[in-house]
Amino acid sequence: MFEWIDLQNFADARGKLKVVEFSSLPFMPLRAFIITDVPAGVQRGGHAHRVGDQILIALAGLIRVDLRHGGKHHSVVCEPNGQGLLIPQRVWTKQTYLESGSELMVLCSHEFDPENYIIEPEISSNDFVEHKSTMSP
Repeated sequence: MFEWIDLQNFADARGKLKVVEFSSLPFMPLRAFIITDVPAGVQRGGHAHRVGDQILIALAGLIRVDLRHGGKHHSVVCEPNGQGLLIPQRVWTKQTYLESGSELMVLCSHEFDPENYIIEPEISSNDFVEHKSTMSP
């Protein structure tokens, strides 16, 4: 359902450097975006993608990610510890920003397409109810 990916981390007296070598990822990113200025307690996401994988990387703060797929539910916390959370296609996720100042970078295997969104999982089965999205990037 998900996998942690280790990023390269370097630290010295000048600070920390985290490196994402695209050649070491399970896909070549075609899109990236960063979510900032989210108040604590706010939820974002709430969808899956029909096609395309994503890697979530916390840049600051703490972000809880709830995942659902195949009748299974998991909850993990992303923090700026040098790891990214690989989320395969068709895994529904919701992110809750646990601290003010939390920042999330997302690497995507596909470009934005509102037709690619699956908004809500079907609660009573192992599959998804597919709805058209009116979301914008």
